[in-house]
Amino acid sequence: MKALNELTNEMKGRLIIDLFPEVKKSVLETAEAVAQYAVDNGEELAKNWRNPLISVREWQILAGDILKAMKYRKDMLRSNAQFCHLMFLGYRGIFTADCFMRVASSDRHGKDFQAVTFALFGMEQCYDLISKTGYETKD
Repeated sequence: MKALNELTNEMKGRLIIDLFPEVKKSVLETAEAVAQYAVDNGEELAKNWRNPLISVREWQILAGDILKAMKYRKDMLRSNAQFCHLMFLGYRGIFTADCFMRVASSDRHGKDFQAVTFALFGMEQCYDLISKTGYETKD
């Protein structure tokens, strides 16, 4: 296995999904909800946007890509490889990592999932990303 700093987001996502396959559905549901919100509420999102690393428009483009990938939801639920390939393709990994952090932050899947996700995706950086998008998950 590679060192943590050598893992790509796709490798990190695959590791988490292999360890906690039950979270895949929650990540997909969260990704779809966050993506739909971003696409449908561009003006509102822009008002609250505080992320200097990615623009609202770039986030919306990623959201659109995620929504397009959702047509393969059944395939992604059946195959971890397909899930990781589609959800982490290119810059989608940024969006998907954010969704993993949202699911982990909700504490619905236990402390082990939360700890592994925070360790792999970098708790502080991802929390910053979540807080700067202006979108809050409603649990």
